[in-house]
Amino acid sequence: MPRIAGKDLAEILSKGPPQLALDTIAMSREMWRAGTLDLQLREMLRLKSAELARCAYASRIRYAEPREAGLTEEVIAQIADPGRSALPERDKLALQFAELLITAPDAITDAFYAEMRLHFSEPQMVELTYFVMHCNVIHRFAVAMRLPPEDGDNIVVRRLGIPECERANHKGTETQSRERLGKAGE
Repeated sequence: MPRIAGKDLAEILSKGPPQLALDTIAMSREMWRAGTLDLQLREMLRLKSAELARCAYASRIRYAEPREAGLTEEVIAQIADPGRSALPERDKLALQFAELLITAPDAITDAFYAEMRLHFSEPQMVELTYFVMHCNVIHRFAVAMRLPPEDGDNIVVRRLGIPECERANHKGTETQSRERLGKAGE
């Protein structure tokens, strides 16, 4: 039972200062619309954050747009242990970075950061860091409020509401998409 009555995160946030709910929702939407990280990687990072925060609410939500771009449950299952996964190196590093950022940010070594920079530009590193931390704040809030999963143990699919013309910028390279799809099918 949630500590504050509400069917979802937005409803609980709306019980606080009105601008807080509006700003949080606007920031979340902008985090999905802006930037250069592809939607599949963002969804994997969001789910990694939910896993680390032990957020049952967010762990059961899947966004339709990354699924439509090729993200499968088989790929999602590899998020728990990216180092041993068949994911592309870029995704493995991003997920490992997310875990360190959330659990031990001072353990991110210069060598690890340099390895990340082989795959991500400086603006992408800022985006990746901010996206992970934004997700983690939301997930920890949901855990603190004891927000239960919407449909028990079932996966709930939602739309992000990003217009197709804006989504085109976030699909990632054709090679990355092919790598994810190929690995998922093995």
